[in-house]
Amino acid sequence: SSARFPFRDDLFCSKRGERMADYLETYLAWYPNSKIEHYPQDFHTTLSSDARSQYYQALDLNQQQQLELHRKYELRSKFTTFDYLKDTHWQFDEYRVDYHYPKSEPGLRCKCGKKLKYQFVLISKNRQKKMYLGMQHFSDHLGVSPKVANEIKKGLSQVDFGIDEILWLHHQKYPFPNELWRRYCFAHYRNSLMKHSVKLNRQLLNRLASFRQVDLPIYTVDFQQVLREIALVNKQLRVEGNQ
Repeated sequence: SSARFPFRDDLFCSKRGERMADYLETYLAWYPNSKIEHYPQDFHTTLSSDARSQYYQALDLNQQQQLELHRKYELRSKFTTFDYLKDTHWQFDEYRVDYHYPKSEPGLRCKCGKKLKYQFVLISKNRQKKMYLGMQHFSDHLGVSPKVANEIKKGLSQVDFGIDEILWLHHQKYPFPNELWRRYCFAHYRNSLMKHSVKLNRQLLNRLASFRQVDLPIYTVDFQQVLREIALVNKQLRVEGNQ
């Protein structure tokens, strides 16, 4: 049933009573000339501040909002995984970017009053207070060690590099890969019908579903991972078909 997945698609119209071997034939009948999109193998470019702002402004509002939600999720995951603020009374709440810096007014501000392009919003662990900081002031205002501050900066750079990749792909006119998505959905459905299903990455599926909603390109590493998961399902399908 399509209710088991966070999307709706016409791939799920087949009856469960059909033989497993018929599904690939059904797919090819629905999409007889379909080909998986061409996609870069990897990404090694760090955007300049001007290019990052330009590419971001080229997104529509829904795409911008989705990208900010994605950035917030990725940063929260890092703060949770590495517990950067374990020795403080604070936890990560959100991260804001002013793409109009330094011209915007009033703009983003640090606790000390300095105008910021990048702002961390922290919330006290009792949820009663918020603090607004720039990257360089984690040590000054929170008392975290320079080592922890550098780890936070490193984690932020990793997340921003990922955002750069999405912005660059969009600028290069790469849309969301719908053919890959259809085959991925199809693989998930076939997988749900097997006796010994393959363990698939639910987080990957959810990320692609959210990017699909606003037609954003996906990470090159995600594209390759989807191909690997499809291949795993196909391999297991052949194993069960020979039993």
